[in-house]
Amino acid sequence: MHGHAVAEQFTGLSADPQQRRPSTRDRILAAARAGLNRDGLDGLCMAAIAAEAGVARRTIYNQFTGRQALFRASRTALAAEFSACLARRMPAATGGGIVGLASILADCLSEPAHADLHRSLHRDRSESGWLEPLYARQVTGPLVQLVVRWLALNGRPVAAPAVQEALALIAAICAAAAGSGNADAARQLARAGTAALLAQVAGDASVAGSAVAH
Repeated sequence: MHGHAVAEQFTGLSADPQQRRPSTRDRILAAARAGLNRDGLDGLCMAAIAAEAGVARRTIYNQFTGRQALFRASRTALAAEFSACLARRMPAATGGGIVGLASILADCLSEPAHADLHRSLHRDRSESGWLEPLYARQVTGPLVQLVVRWLALNGRPVAAPAVQEALALIAAICAAAAGSGNADAARQLARAGTAALLAQVAGDASVAGSAVAH
């Protein structure tokens, strides 16, 4: 059914006709996201994207110069979604313990936007020269800064490379959890795994043990 995957991405929009409806560009990007999740960049078919978005092929080329431009616009939108999630949750990160910080990281990293971006990072290798800096700039960098700052404020200074190594594993765990059939259970496991890894980096064995136990 053409447009089904696209429609699912807009189910949160208000039914009020006065509210903003998805633009042609939005629909194309949503269709591209669904197509890239399904087939990757190598299998991306512009005719299929046009059919799913409900537009003519030439309309896509009016908005984007080609597959690479569409891919990059789609991945940039995912990175922006992740950044917005982190910005919303970040104020709460300074007031809670390490388990609270872990929950914030796990929740943002388990969001579909990050899961899709993370999958693309490891699958669409032909674009790695562009995609890896984007991921580093909008995902890894801000998370490393947040965790290093939190640890320092709580008297547990840790070098950025150690934090970055742990976060790479945390990101993989959370992205995998996002694809689970049981989202709630998977997110709880992602939170526990994140807390355990952060506690290990911070040298807090009691927190690491309790996180794994849960």
